Amino acid sequence: MVIVIVLTLQSKSSIRSATSLYMFTLNCNHVTVADGLFAALRNKQQSNYYRTGDTYGIGFTTSEINILTDYTTDQVKECPQIILSNLHEWCYGDYTLSDNDDFDSSNKELNYFSNKNFTITECYSLNNTFFNYVQMLDYIDLTIILDYAYNGDFSNENSDYAKLTATLNKNKPTLLTLSDIGLSSNCALIIFAFCIFFFRNQQKVKKVLKHVCGLLSLVSLATICPSFILIYIQSIQVKRQIQQELSDFGIWLHMGRRWFILSWTCFTLAVLSFGIWGFTTWLILPRDQSPDTYHNSISLDHNYSYENRHEGTSKSHTTNNPTLISFKSHSPENSKVNVNVKVLNSSTSSVDK
Repeated sequence: MVIVIVLTLQSKSSIRSATSLYMFTLNCNHVTVADGLFAALRNKQQSNYYRTGDTYGIGFTTSEINILTDYTTDQVKECPQIILSNLHEWCYGDYTLSDNDDFDSSNKELNYFSNKNFTITECYSLNNTFFNYVQMLDYIDLTIILDYAYNGDFSNENSDYAKLTATLNKNKPTLLTLSDIGLSSNCALIIFAFCIFFFRNQQKVKKVLKHVCGLLSLVSLATICPSFILIYIQSIQVKRQIQQELSDFGIWLHMGRRWFILSWTCFTLAVLSFGIWGFTTWLILPRDQSPDTYHNSISLDHNYSYENRHEGTSKSHTTNNPTLISFKSHSPENSKVNVNVKVLNSSTSSVDK
């Protein structure tokens, strides 16, 4: 339980910063973006005209394409190369490659190095947006890429990007609410767990506290698990959408490995927490209520009632001085079950003949 609380507190407070633990990384490397832009310009001309010799279209030569690409490369060179984001804020900046990094612009999908040296320029909070990557790219002056990727209309509400963004933004308040409830229930759970240890010799109090812990573990399971599953599904959708729209321009989305490892760890521990508290409290019989002893006590009670009814057909008893008689039954485990029955002493008895 301590691990669950530590991880949940860390994910809610210290990891609110995207620079500490990011959920998404949008890689906008200058080389890959410039190559993607060059390919987009070339394909656009080839789709309109037939290529003859060194000419791409009427009066549009390869040298002119190279001049235009040099210009766009200069424009891209001034743009940030990296965007970091989580549920609370997003940041942009640059990174440098270490000497051990073997850069290969042709392998864009795998061109993500673990030894990047990030230099964060600025960070902004995400209010009610999940991950609006188009607005982020527009903000860091990659509008020229968006113009070619979305044909100059990346604000169209009917586009796939706009529909996906609307769905993500709609679900975000629910995700944050579920996360807050899960955090609160885990904090309360660890407190009541300590209370169980403190009142371990008081059986009645301990029993009540166990039920409280079981309820809190159920709340944690019902909030943390759906929220993390929904976040994971939406993250896959965002990555797939960016791959379809922007991968040709050298822009790739990478999911933060540590963030999702932490998320699935919390998911697993929430399930184990319910197994420890809820399952053992509500679905497993206590030792003093094992099936054998429970069956023996019921059988003894039934036999005594049966004999008492038959005695009543021949004798009438008057209630003067009740006497307490104790019956003992031995279970197969040699455990004793005490059944207390009140027998009424008869001062007078008459036998009907």
